[in-house]
Amino acid sequence: MRKGLAFGFVLIGILAGCAAQQPGPVSTPTTSLQPQSVDWKAAKEVEVDLTEFHIDPAMLDFEAMHPYRITFRNLGTLAHNFTSTGFFSAVLLRPDAPGTPSAAKGQIELTPGVSTVVELVPIKPGHYSFACTHPLHETFGMSGEAVIR
Repeated sequence: MRKGLAFGFVLIGILAGCAAQQPGPVSTPTTSLQPQSVDWKAAKEVEVDLTEFHIDPAMLDFEAMHPYRITFRNLGTLAHNFTSTGFFSAVLLRPDAPGTPSAAKGQIELTPGVSTVVELVPIKPGHYSFACTHPLHETFGMSGEAVIR
């Protein structure tokens, strides 16, 4: 009986991991704002740390039409990612920021000890979930929500 129960928990964990959000095409929100007109020097600094098995902070709060510089850091010993096609589709990305190519695909992938910077302006208000899509990471708590007000 115990083996069957343990198998059931493993199966549920695997299925939950398979249901995790996946990166996808990011669409640019409709806005008249152009990256070259943004005062990137005024960007608010935000740090997002990924470890086993947390994304800190798990709640990100952004004000629409204000620039942000987000540093994503993998402080863990395993590879992690920050995946949110919805969030990255609701922002204007600074084209020349190091993490922009990854963010434009909906996912920031980081090996252990690596960090990258994404600069953006939130455009579209809403609530956007994010997670690490590596097997079982979201199940173990690597998820959260970004809010654009």
